[in-house]
Amino acid sequence: YQGGEVTAKMAALHARTFVIAQIETNEGLGNVDAIAAVPGVDALWVGHFDLTNFLGIPGAFGHPSYVAAVARIVAACDAHGKSAGFLAADDEWAREYVSKGFRLLAYGLDQLMLQNALRHGLEVLRTAVR
Repeated sequence: YQGGEVTAKMAALHARTFVIAQIETNEGLGNVDAIAAVPGVDALWVGHFDLTNFLGIPGAFGHPSYVAAVARIVAACDAHGKSAGFLAADDEWAREYVSKGFRLLAYGLDQLMLQNALRHGLEVLRTAVR
């Protein structure tokens, strides 16, 4: 807790707050332009696995319906000065989504990072034991 004038403290906190709305359902996609227009929302995040499920094409990231949905989300971001966000599992996905207009990326999946670290550790141990 810090003392001080409440209005000034709230303004300072607001300036440091980044609000992301996740688009991962048909309802979210249907309202994407209105969501992007909300003052204070800084970015729209594509929940890609859930979005393909709601589109009836689980995991089909190359399907025309998913590709069109992603383009629609990016267009809404562009129209309202927001960033489009995505979780890129690897370099290929990162490059692909940057080329689609995404500027807010998280990189790597926790389970893949853990698997890779364990795989590396086991290889080190196997080499040491030989």
